[in-house]
Amino acid sequence: MKLRTATHDDLGAIVAIHNQGIAAGTTANLTPHTVAALEAWFDRHKPPSRPIIVAEIAATVVGWASLSDYRPGREATRHCAEISYFVDAGHQRQGVATALMQEAMDRCEDAGITMLLAILLADNHASIALLRKFEFQEWGRLPEAVITSTGAIDHLYLGRRV
Repeated sequence: MKLRTATHDDLGAIVAIHNQGIAAGTTANLTPHTVAALEAWFDRHKPPSRPIIVAEIAATVVGWASLSDYRPGREATRHCAEISYFVDAGHQRQGVATALMQEAMDRCEDAGITMLLAILLADNHASIALLRKFEFQEWGRLPEAVITSTGAIDHLYLGRRV
């Protein structure tokens, strides 16, 4: 597996993988994204401070992670970033998310990040297990803040200092 900084050419694969997560109900997004809709999001991620990292196997993007501004525009939160990650359904439970998480954490010092937050659905047990493996702790819970077709779900904030 090769890990590298994403290029604009990767955006189609990033969107496709994210849309798998939407279809699976592992994110609070309910409507699939388009490449055009995520252009501005992609452009806001400038390495080294806010990279998007992709995992490739046999020259195919199989997962991605991003370090995004937490509360954009609020300068006092500039050392805090939100980490997000998604893995292609055919490559889950093969160490891709673990590798992406480690790479993202390894980049935090150069990015000026001292705190990472993951904001996720309380029923995303695989993601919670991965975050706990990396010593994230629950820092907040918004009870039933996420409403989907299957019901209300708590929104969790897991965090750690890096």
